[in-house]
Amino acid sequence: MQPDTEQIFANLKVITPALSGFELPGHEDGASIYPFVWETSENGELNILNLCHYNGWLKQTDVEITIRQWQELEYLNYFPDFDWNPNIWKMIRDQLELLSNLLKNNSQVLESFCFNSETHRITFEIPSTIVCQLNDESWICICPTFYKETEIKKEQFERSAKDKPISKNFTAETLTLISKIQVIITDMPIIHLEGDFGGGYDYSYDHRFVFAAAKTKELAVEEALQASGMLGISKFHRFYPDRQYLEGVYGSDEAISIEQEYQIINNYFNEIFSETVMYRVSFWIYENIYIIGQTPCGDWAGMYIKGEFVYNP
Repeated sequence: MQPDTEQIFANLKVITPALSGFELPGHEDGASIYPFVWETSENGELNILNLCHYNGWLKQTDVEITIRQWQELEYLNYFPDFDWNPNIWKMIRDQLELLSNLLKNNSQVLESFCFNSETHRITFEIPSTIVCQLNDESWICICPTFYKETEIKKEQFERSAKDKPISKNFTAETLTLISKIQVIITDMPIIHLEGDFGGGYDYSYDHRFVFAAAKTKELAVEEALQASGMLGISKFHRFYPDRQYLEGVYGSDEAISIEQEYQIINNYFNEIFSETVMYRVSFWIYENIYIIGQTPCGDWAGMYIKGEFVYNP
């Protein structure tokens, strides 16, 4: 580990254990906080694809299996109020068949990966994702939208939108293909689901397909997963910006103590990082949140917050 990174990580290992457990909405057992470091020389550039591989979240799967999974709407069977409509199902099935043939006929590389539910003890299958490399070396990633149970409040994390990188110009051939994919996806019906998991746990979810095109595989996956709702990337400013929120949750005395604890890490991040970034990866009831900044030598360091939403009627 580079000396600058090692020093920052050592400081984080002192600061982090002193923090009170972070409370995510509905996570009755609290959330665990760990110091985190990403060594670029060992793990490669930090991006969502490498982060998923690093955590063992991804498994390679067959593209045909993924298309069939999408066509059968397997993910929607986990919603108790899903009403199977054969007409809508046929429209989606036919459009996905068109999409599958279009990708097969226009890709140098066509692959799919699924999210490894074993890493989070999830009892259901998370929909898979397809990525393909086109003739001009650019990439496309396609996936369905994902449901997440936890809504994180702005009173817990003060953050703002992060500028997205602009992809270079695509060839006319690729632009034509992108337009065809857009038409296929637009023609697929959006399935709106709304109901109750039981015990007053309401849900609202729109199932549809999204895609992104970019000059690199990593960027295409990043942009598609952001559009799907599974991934959020934002500029992080500080923890607990609102004292009144803390007082409403914990009472006046404890609010002061918690605010002081987290102000230490807020100040430290402001001192050592020119910009702090928040990665949020959501697997239905599981939250994985990274609050990180880049060290002088190009590594990344910060905090990892992991929590599980608890259904407790």
